[in-house]
Amino acid sequence: MSRPRIVDAKGLAKYLGYVNDTAAMQKWVRSTLGVETVKGRRGHWDLNAIDAALDRISKIPGRERDSLDPYEAWKNGEVA
Repeated sequence: MSRPRIVDAKGLAKYLGYVNDTAAMQKWVRSTLGVETVKGRRGHWDLNAIDAALDRISKIPGRERDSLDPYEAWKNGEVA
């Protein structure tokens, strides 16, 4: 089963695990994650943008780092 790409505030709260206050959640998403609502759809969020922002702040390596060969990764200081 695929998930919807665009969700409203209640759907986003469920996705992020927020229980009560969707207004606080929306403020956190805007300020901490830096993700705005979808243009032309007030109160709707793009889950792909949310996932990318969460990956960015959690320091999970992206595809560009995975594509480096071992020497380039070592040279760039990404391998201990």
